[in-house]
Amino acid sequence: AGRCNASTAAETTNYFFEVDAGGFEEVLDVFAQFFVGAPLLDKSAAEREIEAVTNEDSRNRVNDDRRLRMALQHSVSGRTTGSQSWSKFGTGNKSTLGAEAAAAAGG
Repeated sequence: AGRCNASTAAETTNYFFEVDAGGFEEVLDVFAQFFVGAPLLDKSAAEREIEAVTNEDSRNRVNDDRRLRMALQHSVSGRTTGSQSWSKFGTGNKSTLGAEAAAAAGG
């Protein structure tokens, strides 16, 4: 038994997993495959991930700390240069990650 997840902050993305000691080597090999070669993220998995991110974004929009961060981001976004993390959004949703975003990016 075990679980895995990831979180993204302004400058880093953290991946983690938890597993019973008896299955560690096998699970570590499976987990490592996400980061080597050509990772497979089929359409169904991508749709589930977009849905999970959209749900997280919805929860963030009613969180006072997140709302303050968004207000600060918007107040500095036009005054930064380069890849300042404050000028980027903190979470996405179907609009920023789905077909609309892919079309806008030329995908």
